[in-house]
Amino acid sequence: MSQPSADVRAVIVHLRGGETQAAIQSLLDQGLPPGHIVAVDNGSWDGSGAELREAFPELSWLILPENRGFAAGANAGIARALERGAHQILLLNPDCELRAGCVAALHEAMDQNPRTAAAAPRIARPDGRPEPWTGRLSFGPLVIAARGPVAPEPQWLLGTCLLIRAAAWREVGPFEETFFAYFEDVDWGLRARRRGWSLLHWPAAVALHSGAASSGGDLYSGAKRYLMARGAALLVRRQATWAQALRFGLALSVWLPIALLYRGLRGEAGGVLLKLRGYRDGLLGRPLPLTALDLRPGT
Repeated sequence: MSQPSADVRAVIVHLRGGETQAAIQSLLDQGLPPGHIVAVDNGSWDGSGAELREAFPELSWLILPENRGFAAGANAGIARALERGAHQILLLNPDCELRAGCVAALHEAMDQNPRTAAAAPRIARPDGRPEPWTGRLSFGPLVIAARGPVAPEPQWLLGTCLLIRAAAWREVGPFEETFFAYFEDVDWGLRARRRGWSLLHWPAAVALHSGAASSGGDLYSGAKRYLMARGAALLVRRQATWAQALRFGLALSVWLPIALLYRGLRGEAGGVLLKLRGYRDGLLGRPLPLTALDLRPGT
């Protein structure tokens, strides 16, 4: 497999925790020069950002004063990458590691069609289990459907690991920052498709994803539950037709009592209520309770 093209830049957004170091190292192992990696310290407050800068001083560091969310952090990093001459930008989650040849494979695949806006690899858990990070829109409780076979040209791709064409980014515009985290990438893909761009899932490229460490991981009561529900509601507000919005509302009315019963028996009813708050805040446009979600330090 060839090395990544010289016009590829990478962007990684760090908030907290220790997983980012392995993600950065996996980028370097792809053959990317350190100066081609834009590392965004998104207002980290646990000392991990300083440790990363000490471990990788040659990266292009961008330090934000507070946690502005993944969408804003990624936008800032991509703007820096474009200033440095990027023709393609590899956006990578801090809890994701690339398998050998991943960036080069995505680059070569996307170059086969000049109207491909973005390409995503096959995402798997560290134990090899597949993660369905691409698919179609269902307008169920989480709007997106990720079961069944993956289409070669899906309706959406998630930004866990995403190679973005600079020309498409400039035409479509940046991520919508009101999402904060989750669904800003789905929204961007839908906007790109409306402008005649396509999306590509390329399973020959592989990345490993450990799972949302900065927003609570797989804990059902973590901030991830709130943010995903809020993002789903925002996506419905921005993208859904009246019929799709009605389908979303009906799906929620069926899901909620079942989820409360099932999760209540498992002692996880609080997670359902957290998701319900996310749906409410997204539909009504309420501000994010960042401190309560442990996504920004208290004053």
